[in-house]
Amino acid sequence: MTGHLSAYAEWGTDEWAAYARALEPLGRVAVRTATMMTSDVEALRPLERVIVLAGDLTGLPRPPLVPYEAFKRSFQTEPHKIRVLLDWSMLDAHHQAGDVKVTLHIHGSPRDFHDTFAPWYHRDHLHEAEFDDPDARPWRFSEPDAGSRWLSSEHQEKIEHFLHDYRRTEPSQPLRLSLATLDLGDTRALVLDGNHRLAAILRMAMRSHRIRVAEFRLSAPLSRRLLPDLTHWHVG
Repeated sequence: MTGHLSAYAEWGTDEWAAYARALEPLGRVAVRTATMMTSDVEALRPLERVIVLAGDLTGLPRPPLVPYEAFKRSFQTEPHKIRVLLDWSMLDAHHQAGDVKVTLHIHGSPRDFHDTFAPWYHRDHLHEAEFDDPDARPWRFSEPDAGSRWLSSEHQEKIEHFLHDYRRTEPSQPLRLSLATLDLGDTRALVLDGNHRLAAILRMAMRSHRIRVAEFRLSAPLSRRLLPDLTHWHVG
């Protein structure tokens, strides 16, 4: 279950505690069984980790750490494949070096996205631009209406598609979204996947709809080799 991001996005403390209670006896049975079959202590280490994991999950703090492999499995393939030019091989190398962290952040207010950017660029809020345009400026999600003046029809149509879906949500239920971001430091983040859905859900939130956004925030050494868009944040 911990290999799927849905558990991290949807479960609360009670669900994690129940999962830990269910997992712990399974881990102890596995260790006892393996002990009868081998005296190799090192061979038992992976099974002992099951017990440690179960204990760690009880009372899991917010935002919890999320396994990098679960993040990669969810966002390297459809339907939520990250489409910006993220260098997964470099990210894997940073992960092997212990320099990658993924944390979960739950949001219920549009104000939480004041310093969140889309990989969409404009020139003076008049024309859409490519990321490598020397005059391009990244767009903040705190200015959703401004984007309507210059965003391409393709972007607008995708946002409208998700607006249509969200309008059909039962009014008593919050609008839900899971997305991937890259930590830019100083409270800033760049959305890697979920840009159109986030633009749509924030427009709905401005009309008093409740929202629940699960943000899976990736922290890693920043460079333009890792992601060319980072040229706009003056990294190496």
